[in-house]
Amino acid sequence: MAHFQAVRSGLAISQSIADMLERADPAQYNGANRTQTIREVNDILQGRSELSFDMLYSILEQKCGGEAGQVEKVRRDAEAFRHQKLCRTLRYTLSGSQEYHYEMWDFDPKRPLKIISQPLFDHAAEHGFPPDFFTASYFDHVTIYCMPDNVDCSFSQFQNCRFSVCGIRGAVFDNATLDNTDFHSALLQMVNFTGASIAHAHFRDSSLVSVSFQEARLKSCLTLDCTLNRVDFLGAVLDGSSYDRVAASGIQNLPSATITQGGATREEAERLRASVFHELGVPMFQVRQRPRPARQERPRVPER
Repeated sequence: MAHFQAVRSGLAISQSIADMLERADPAQYNGANRTQTIREVNDILQGRSELSFDMLYSILEQKCGGEAGQVEKVRRDAEAFRHQKLCRTLRYTLSGSQEYHYEMWDFDPKRPLKIISQPLFDHAAEHGFPPDFFTASYFDHVTIYCMPDNVDCSFSQFQNCRFSVCGIRGAVFDNATLDNTDFHSALLQMVNFTGASIAHAHFRDSSLVSVSFQEARLKSCLTLDCTLNRVDFLGAVLDGSSYDRVAASGIQNLPSATITQGGATREEAERLRASVFHELGVPMFQVRQRPRPARQERPRVPER
């Protein structure tokens, strides 16, 4: 089976590289163009740039030769990231039979949740997840880098978690809660977030294919540099959530979603709504075709 592992995100690696370039050549790399530098480096790591990994390493060795140790560390991080990104398309098939004794979080006595920590997740990932590992669970500050297909995360809670360079196929997050939980370079296919509550989350450099946000509430979420294909927003609430630099196609039921922004003026909320429709490639107003007039028959010409 492929070796799945937690790796630094492309954004984090890009920020480290920007730090090194700013120290080595502050005249060329500085706060004024830091955002552009991070984006250009991240585009290389994500395969969106004409520059290759080898070209990036050559630039670092030339510019940051005085920090050879840091250059080598960044190189190892980038190679680990690239390997884990390839693993997203591979299925996690290891099944665990070990019995776990979980601490429980009984904030809701009617629905107590298993507490999943990072050490517990890492142990299960290495030895195989038991069938109910993701069901009715409370994940606290956990980096999730692999998941079996078709796991049921309904009513689970994810607090300050990261789905980092992870393949997620057929997962169900119905009525789940995701707070401050990000998806970095994740691959989501046939995933349901029906009725989920998602707040202050970032979807970055990820691919969402056949993903449902039906009746979900997304508050202050940002989707950036992502690919969205056949994503369904039927009855969703997008509160202060935005989309930028996305490649979207086949977006479904966006007109049925409530797009608002708490605390904003009506004009600001309308601008946000227009921006969401524009970025997702959906016309705000459906073009109504004018009904064709009834065909009038020509009067018969009397025979001579």
